[in-house]
Amino acid sequence: MTELKRLSIVLLALVTLGCSILPEPRETYYYAIEYQSPPDLPQGSSLGVVRVLETSVAPAYDRRQIVLRGESARYQYLGDDMWGVELRDSLQTLLERYFEEAGTYSSVLGEFDRGVADHEIHSAIRRLEYVDGDTPHTRVELVLEARSKGDSARTIARHHVDYNEPTSGNGGLERFAGDVNRVMLEAIYDFDSKIRDAGEDGRAGR
Repeated sequence: MTELKRLSIVLLALVTLGCSILPEPRETYYYAIEYQSPPDLPQGSSLGVVRVLETSVAPAYDRRQIVLRGESARYQYLGDDMWGVELRDSLQTLLERYFEEAGTYSSVLGEFDRGVADHEIHSAIRRLEYVDGDTPHTRVELVLEARSKGDSARTIARHHVDYNEPTSGNGGLERFAGDVNRVMLEAIYDFDSKIRDAGEDGRAGR
């Protein structure tokens, strides 16, 4: 056997061994946050025109990677489990879709749409993480505010959610994403109820 053949056999063996040792690359999974109408969609109110501003996201969560946390202050970003759309866009879209459908306002504007608004919707994601452990938890903290415009600008309604509950089912990231979706939608429904109550109080005081 020539020296060249021996070298070829050694190289082939090393390549084969390397392929058997290296792990298979893991597939990347994307998780959606999607709009759903509430079971009993309220109708009518027409409190004027509202502008839905871009959602503010705390720096630790302002990325596509899902945040995984243990029982301590340490957390990590999951490179293979991602939100399908940036969180700031997801919550803003849910708000726009809901208020367009619910009729709370006569018209809904995006942040950069032309027009004069009577109210502005501000939103913030302060915390959004999957807490792993013996009992996995879903943690979501949101703030939603409706503010009037003009010389008498004030907060019309405010809704704060600090959700920290065991993840649905037996846990897992699919269940976590479903929990996040549900918590956001329920927060918007409750927020709208506060806006409507404030609007009725305003009419009653006239």
